[in-house]
Order: sequence, then C-alpha cells, then structure tokens
Amino acid sequence: MNTSDDPRAGATRLAGAQALETALTRLPIGEQLFWVKPGAASVDGEAQSKLATPPDDVRKEVKAICDARGLDLHEPL
Repeated sequence: MNTSDDPRAGATRLAGAQALETALTRLPIGEQLFWVKPGAASVDGEAQSKLATPPDDVRKEVKAICDARGLDLHEPL
C-alpha cells in the first residue's frame, strides 16, 4: 500500500486482513486503490512477478471493506 502522492514512494507491507483493514480505515473517503494484476509492470518498469491475486473470499472481504469506507477499489480484469 502506497499512501503517497508519488507512486514511486514505496509500499507499506501489511500482514493479515486485520492490518489491511486498519490501514484502509486511515484513507480518506473517495481514495482510489488499484489492485495490481500479477505480472504487471511497476512504475520503475520491473515486472511484479512475485505478486499473486488472493483467493476470492479475501478479495470479496477487501472489496466489502472498501465499499463500506467509500473507497474506490479497481481490481484487475
């Protein structure tokens, strides 16, 4: 999760659903979040090959949290 205006500013690593939910509650309503598709290129051009899309139940839980907080979650196709 990168909460900076500069997308190259580095990410925060979170462990577990509770840590993610806590971090999401800190974002302002209307904030846009982008779930990067595995294999997509990052800002610096390196492939994100180590990323994996979480199981459907986790994705649905994150989507529900974002919806409840008024966050705009963009998921990969």
